Amino acid sequence: MKHITNVKYIYWLSQEEKAGLGAELEAKGIRLKHAKGVTCTPLDVLTRIASVAPEVWLDHYPRAGAWYQASEKNGQFLIVSSFELQGYEGRLTALIRPFDFQPPRKAGPQEIEKLVEYQEFLQQMPPQWSQASDNKKKITCAGLINWARK
Repeated sequence: MKHITNVKYIYWLSQEEKAGLGAELEAKGIRLKHAKGVTCTPLDVLTRIASVAPEVWLDHYPRAGAWYQASEKNGQFLIVSSFELQGYEGRLTALIRPFDFQPPRKAGPQEIEKLVEYQEFLQQMPPQWSQASDNKKKITCAGLINWARK
């Protein structure tokens, strides 16, 4: 297993909580970055802590934004931190860390197409998900692929 170098703690906070966190961090000399157009930036190993505002999802990632808007997280700020946030332990939603995983094989185009035809998926899929332009789909995929390669 590889040495873990990029662990990220994931929190979802209200606007008021995010403002309070920003003030707490500023008092400690830590700058809370704000993702403006790329939601993957907070995951970068060089970013200590960043937030993703609700409007970033819809403005720049219509497919992810559709799921975000349909979720219970709608209206909340995503906080991605490389350290645990004291006083926010109850708000910790996930922990992201590198993991050595090699699937036995990659899914082919036909298998992927089959996945999006499952009834469970179709029942939950937000209508806006399928309305993204081909250009937006390419930009989103390219951004995710580039981030994953780092």
